[in-house]
Amino acid sequence: MDLSAKIGNLVFDPALSIESGIFSQPHVLEKISEYDIGAVFAKSTGLKPRKGNMEPVVVQATEETLLNAMGLPNSGYRNLREELKEVYPLRTGKKLICSVFGDTEDEIAEVATGLEDYCDGIELNFSCPNIKPCETTGVTIGRDPKRVESFTKAVTDKVKKPVIVKLTPSVYDIGEVARAAERAGATAISAINTVPGGMVIDIYAKRPVLSAKYGGVSGRGILSLGVGAVSKIYESVKIPIIGGGGATFAEDVIQFYEAGADVVGLGTAFYQNGETLGAEKVGAYLKGLRLDIEKILEKMNVSNIREIKGVAHES
Repeated sequence: MDLSAKIGNLVFDPALSIESGIFSQPHVLEKISEYDIGAVFAKSTGLKPRKGNMEPVVVQATEETLLNAMGLPNSGYRNLREELKEVYPLRTGKKLICSVFGDTEDEIAEVATGLEDYCDGIELNFSCPNIKPCETTGVTIGRDPKRVESFTKAVTDKVKKPVIVKLTPSVYDIGEVARAAERAGATAISAINTVPGGMVIDIYAKRPVLSAKYGGVSGRGILSLGVGAVSKIYESVKIPIIGGGGATFAEDVIQFYEAGADVVGLGTAFYQNGETLGAEKVGAYLKGLRLDIEKILEKMNVSNIREIKGVAHES
């Protein structure tokens, strides 16, 4: 069963990835790359070290949804670069993608070029909702097609490796934003990130649980939003798509492929019972997921995952 896909010149085998922010330390990403995953994405990194929001920053909203308001904590790209030097290229041969953000075009270009030699591709985070009102990064870029185009071009003009643009669902027409990224030379589109504006209230304390009050919603509860966004992007651009947003089970993953995704990103699926899974449980989960995907494809008489890409648009 061929479960591989290509993003630019990169082969993802299988066509599954671990999204940015789930596992932050490069040596942990290297360990996880031993399992049934095609690529691992490092935590989003900016120009300088950043603390992020105060605890609590994560809360379980419902059985299938999670809220987070991390606030983009990171050690700065120079420190990350030193950590990446110890693991890149990954001994497993799997792909390592660096996720970057910045307040200005020059800033994001500096971060991207500073990390390019120590990863296989660059993801531009234009989708994080967990920022302060005065900030001009993350989702504030992703909501503006003109800024998406100019920020993307600032990176693609200087970076030779594949550039993946990650978009927010918090827009009127995500297809328009995807086209802006494509015009600027993006190799691929990734969608979606968490959905902004979620809140959980402690009814006895009579106040929001998260220190930032609002957080990005993730988990299986946003699956339909992710699938819908991928479908609209597929109809709008010709470049590859990494689809995500609530994918947990094999049936979820297949929906993304049929909507038009080349690769499916996994995130909250690795967060269970209030904590992130350890490496062994991650391996067991990914092995089971791959087997379940293969069983579904066998029922469809499909031997190549690429055969079902975008088939939902043909009916």
